[in-house]
Amino acid sequence: MQSDLKMPLRRLLLPITAALILSTTALAAATPRVAILGYHEVEALPTQGWSVRTDDFEAQLALLATTGWTVIPLHDLYDYVTAKRTSLPDRSVVITVDDGWLCTRTDMEPRFRKHGFPFTLFVYPKILGLGKHALTWDDVKRMSTAGVDIESHTMTHPHLNRTSQSAMSDDQYASWLQSELAGSKEILEQTLGRPILFIAYPYGEHDDAVHAAAARFGYLAGVTSQTTQPDFNVRGTDPYQLRRFVVDSSTTLDRFRRSLGGPDLVLENVSPALDAAIAPGQKTLSATIKEPTRFAPGSVHIATLTGDAATEHYDERTGLVSLTFGRRLAKGRQQIAVWGDDAVTGERRTAVWTFYRSAVDKMNYEVRAARLAALPLHHTAVKP
Repeated sequence: MQSDLKMPLRRLLLPITAALILSTTALAAATPRVAILGYHEVEALPTQGWSVRTDDFEAQLALLATTGWTVIPLHDLYDYVTAKRTSLPDRSVVITVDDGWLCTRTDMEPRFRKHGFPFTLFVYPKILGLGKHALTWDDVKRMSTAGVDIESHTMTHPHLNRTSQSAMSDDQYASWLQSELAGSKEILEQTLGRPILFIAYPYGEHDDAVHAAAARFGYLAGVTSQTTQPDFNVRGTDPYQLRRFVVDSSTTLDRFRRSLGGPDLVLENVSPALDAAIAPGQKTLSATIKEPTRFAPGSVHIATLTGDAATEHYDERTGLVSLTFGRRLAKGRQQIAVWGDDAVTGERRTAVWTFYRSAVDKMNYEVRAARLAALPLHHTAVKP
């Protein structure tokens, strides 16, 4: 008799439990987790570890645009984490650039504008006008007039923590910290004629004393740096510890995709294999999407991020996705994005797929990657 009573109760609880799981999943999906991306330089072939290859940079921006990310101003994220605004666009991300290298104006800004992406430039005044690779004050003023958000990166780009300045007395440290934080803010405000509200901590180094000083000198928020494990900003994140993922010479396209925070789309039976060379004469690449029924109808797409014209095809029944190129592929590396919307949560799932036109191309990229891996990831002086 007791068993007979339990069975209807279990049948009643199962759909309730399932509904709770779905609602919790949907709530988690609707809660923004926003990445801040941090760049320094872009070069055709990086000579510094903090720099990014030009073709990698273009593919990263193409991935954002193609798979439907919304690049928002840093101030919008600040307003959200401090509850001054109630929502953000779906798949929001923030882009920042540090220091004040010339390529910010010549290489990066035009590509950001091409995609309609706003960005924040954190500049330290000492770099401006020094060496042929640095921006000038006129460059910074022109960029600010054109709508680029210019903010502070201290005066001279030092290590800010008290433990890094142990040779100073407490009074000396307090005076020095004021010159680095308040001094940079003051000169930028006088030059640009607008408030400077945010600071990026050099080398990502910060502590409670630095946070307190930033607040005391009128900054609303501070941005940190993380180069290994991406972390995200949510409602209630400490504005003086906004989390940021630094994109550098070692950042693969898949690592970049993961830094954005979206869930994975799983590919099987991939041809050509990931990071392999395509067969001679092969013009169609294909893969099978795992669990194709989980995706909303019409939401699955595949596209090249590197410019070659191609025709996409997707079979919703079998999950077979393919891309056929209209002509012989260009030399080098091809980077592909696959994406679709989860039918339950609405989240956009993505995958990226890199392959090479030949084994020689693959070897050349691997040699370059090994060279880049040996470059220093931090800078201590302005380049000549």
